[in-house]
Amino acid sequence: MKKQKKLLAKKKEMIERRYFKKSTSPIDYTSALNRTGGDESFLDELLNLYSDDFSQKLDQIKIAIVQKNYKLIQELGHGLRGASANLSVIPLQNASFKMEMAGKEQDIKKAKEGVEHLEKEFIRFQGFLARKKSKKQKKKIIESSSKDIKEPINIQILVADDSIESQPILEAFATQAGIELDFAHSGKEAIGYFQKKRYSLIFLDIHMPHMDGFEVIKKMRSFEKVKAISRTPVIALTGLSTKGDKKKCLSSGFDNFVEKPFDKKTLNKIIEKYTKRKDTLPGFETDRVDKSIIKLIPSYLKNRRQDIARMKKALDLSDFELIEYLSHKMKGSGSAYGFMKISEFSRQIERFAQKKEAKAIKDVMTQLENYLKSLRYK
Repeated sequence: MKKQKKLLAKKKEMIERRYFKKSTSPIDYTSALNRTGGDESFLDELLNLYSDDFSQKLDQIKIAIVQKNYKLIQELGHGLRGASANLSVIPLQNASFKMEMAGKEQDIKKAKEGVEHLEKEFIRFQGFLARKKSKKQKKKIIESSSKDIKEPINIQILVADDSIESQPILEAFATQAGIELDFAHSGKEAIGYFQKKRYSLIFLDIHMPHMDGFEVIKKMRSFEKVKAISRTPVIALTGLSTKGDKKKCLSSGFDNFVEKPFDKKTLNKIIEKYTKRKDTLPGFETDRVDKSIIKLIPSYLKNRRQDIARMKKALDLSDFELIEYLSHKMKGSGSAYGFMKISEFSRQIERFAQKKEAKAIKDVMTQLENYLKSLRYK
C-alpha cells in the first residue's frame, strides 16, 4: 500500500513538473502554426474562436466553484487543458491542469487559487491577441495611408484597461496621429509601467481584475511623492455616471474622468488639455465605420452575438450579475466602433440587470439581436 502511494506521489510530481514549467509567452506561436499547417490566417481564426470559448468556460467554472460542483470543475479544466494543448497555449494549459486537479481532489481552496491563475493567464493571452491584431492593423494603415500619418509628436500615453476590444481602435487612431501607446491589462501591470516610464497622460479603467482603479491611482500618487517626481495627469475610464461616483474619482487622485462609451470629440478634448497638443486624433463618423478599423468589425459583431447567447443562458439561470458584466463591456465598445445603438441597447440591459427585471432584459436583448441581424455598415 505504501509503495503504491509512493508511486502515485511520484507520478503526480512528474505531471506537475511537466505542466507547471514557466513560460515567457502566452503561446508558442511557432508550434501552433506548425500544428495548423502553416496557415497564419486560419490559426488566427482558431485562436479567436478558442478565446471566445475559453471566456465562456471561465464563467462556467466560477459558477461551479460557488456551487462546489467538483465534477464540473474537473471536466471543464480537462476540456480547457486539451484545447490549450492543441493550440500550444502552454500557460493556459498549465493553469487548466491545476483547475482539473482541484476538481479531482475536491479542494475548494485550490479551485479558488486555480481560477485566479486561470484568469490571469487568460488576460495575458487576450493581450497577446490584441497586440497581434493591432500590429497587423498598424501595418495595413502604414501601407495604405502612410501620407496621412503624422510625424511623432513625443506624446506617450498609457492605457490601463482590461477591455481588449477598445485597444485595436485606440492603437489604430494613435498610429495615424503619431502618439505612442502602451497597454496594461491589469492594475498591477499598470503600476509596473508607471514606475519604469514617464507618460504624458494615463487613461485608467476603474473596473479591472484583482486591483481596481482607485487602488492603482493611490499607489501611483504615493510613488510620485516618494520619488519627488512631477504629477502625471491620470484620467478615469468609467461607466459610472452618478455625481457621487464622479466626485469620488476626482477626490481619489484622478485629474478627470471619461465615461464609456467615449468618442473622438471627448478624447481630443482631454488629450489637448493635458498634452497641450491640438488635433491629436483623426475623426471617425459614428453613423458609419471608419476605414482604418473596417477589418475589425466582422470579428467584433461576431463576439457581440456570442455575448447575447451567453446573456440568454445567464437569464435562464437568473444570473443577473453576469448579464450586467457582459452588457457593461458591450456598452463601452459599441460607439467606439461606430455603432451607437449597440451601446444604447447595452446600457438599457445593464440598468435592467441591476434591477433584476428579467422581462425587460429579454425584450431589449431581442431588439439588440434583431438590430445585429439587420445591421449593414460601410
